[in-house]
Parts: sequence; structure tokens; C-alpha cells
Amino acid sequence: MDIEAQRQQHMQILDDETLIERLIHIDRLSLLGEMASGFAHEVNQPLTAIATYARAASRMLTNGALDAKKLSEILDAISEQALRAGESISRLRSLTPAVASIRSAVNCNSAIRDVIDLLKPELDRARIVVTLELLESLPDVDADPLHIRHVLVNLLRNAIDAQRHSPGDRQVRVSTAIRGNIDVAITIWNAGESIPEPEAQRLFQPFFSTKPYGTGLGLNISRSLVRAHGGDLQYERHSGPGATFRITLPRK
Repeated sequence: MDIEAQRQQHMQILDDETLIERLIHIDRLSLLGEMASGFAHEVNQPLTAIATYARAASRMLTNGALDAKKLSEILDAISEQALRAGESISRLRSLTPAVASIRSAVNCNSAIRDVIDLLKPELDRARIVVTLELLESLPDVDADPLHIRHVLVNLLRNAIDAQRHSPGDRQVRVSTAIRGNIDVAITIWNAGESIPEPEAQRLFQPFFSTKPYGTGLGLNISRSLVRAHGGDLQYERHSGPGATFRITLPRK
């Protein structure tokens, strides 16, 4: 009877973990779906350039006006644009690994830069200026790099949405620091409107969203992922404009 009770308990835990993983997967697919149009535009630009350069090279060959130097420049340009398209696809694949990632030494500064590159099409379209204030000697954290990127994408996309229709300056500031010689802190501030107290109290509740079409899962899942790494994710109220979220993770 004891063995059977333990088996049932383990099955329940397994079911809960499976549910959490499925929710994370759903949230990630939702993010990718929302970002798809930006990636389509980003990849379409180098592909259009490649086609234009290829037609120019074809005309040179057809007209018999072969200029070796000019042709070499065209081929270099085609190669450069192909690499640009490949980098865009690689950034997209960073959120959809073929195999489950495992914990490793993660440099949060590098993760932040990767995610900023990933979201650059959206940031540019929303005309948002990003300022990075990253501590150069930031220690690594022991983390699942995919999960850290997932959390950063969620928070930065929220910062974009908060300012998408703002009439004033649109800004995002991301900073890193060490807190108490123990934790690595990542602070993300945006210049959008501050969140009213009643809504701020419910931000991390599942299925609560300040967006008209939000799933209400992003912040809840993000906090769960950070806490699974021994850290925390908090919304910080302050007297000035904008909204601030802070991630803390134990240093490696």
C-alpha cells in the first residue's frame, strides 16, 4: 500500500510537471506566432536584395558586358545578404530548440543582447530606443538558457506593447547588477504608463492580462521559470513614469 501510494504521488507530480511544460510550450508558441510577421519582413528584405543582385549579374552575362570586379562585388553582396537571412532564422530557432536544453553557465549580458537582436524588428517598427546598462564583470548564473531567453522575451515584448501607441518618447532600459554579492539582477524599465495598484496586485496571477487579447500566462510562467532557478521576478512600483520589472538569479 505504501509503494502504491508513493507511485500515485509520483504520477501526480509527473502530471503537474507535464502540465507546466505544456503551458511553457504553449506560451512559447504564442510568442513565436506574435513575432512571425516581424521575422517574415526581416527575412524578406535580404531575399529581395539577393534576387535583385542575381538579376543584375544575369543581365551582365546576357549583354556580354562582363566586368569581373563588378561581378565579384555583386557575388559578395549576395553572400552578405544570404548570411543576414541565415542569422535571422538562427535567432528564431534559438527559441525552438530541436532537443530539450539543460542548465549551463549563462552570461545574462549575452542573453540580453541575443534577445534584443531577436526583437529588433519589433523594436524598430514601434520606434523604441533601447539603452543597455550592463555590468561588464557580471558573473554567470547556472540556468537553462532557453528558459532565461523565454523570460526576457516575455518582459521585453510587454515593454513594447506598453508603448506601441504612446505619443511620447518610447524607451526601454535594460540593466544588470550584482545584489548583495549573491544575486545577479536584471532590471527592465519601459517608458509606458505605470500599472495601477489593483492591476499590479494581480499581474502574476494565471489568466490575468492587461492586454485585450493576452493569454494571461506570460508573467505567471516567467515567474515560475525564474523561481525554478532559485530566483524571483517582481514588479517594482516607483514614483516616476514607466514600469519596472526585476529578475534576480543566484550567481553561479
